[in-house]
Amino acid sequence: MTSLGRRTGRVWPEGAFILAATYVVGMFLRALAGRSLAPGFLVVAAVFLTLTMLGWRGVVQLATRQRAARL
Repeated sequence: MTSLGRRTGRVWPEGAFILAATYVVGMFLRALAGRSLAPGFLVVAAVFLTLTMLGWRGVVQLATRQRAARL
């Protein structure tokens, strides 16, 4: 996957930046709406976002490396 000549499916730095921005904006909006920011919720939200937003990038990277190694 490319965008403006760069690979966009990389975990670092693109994936990490998007993950951090999504987490911060989401927690800000939750606090703005008057909802609680309990520590347990913060941890679960961070883990879920990390698995769903970076997990597919990691799978793609592994598959690409394995395919390249076979060629």
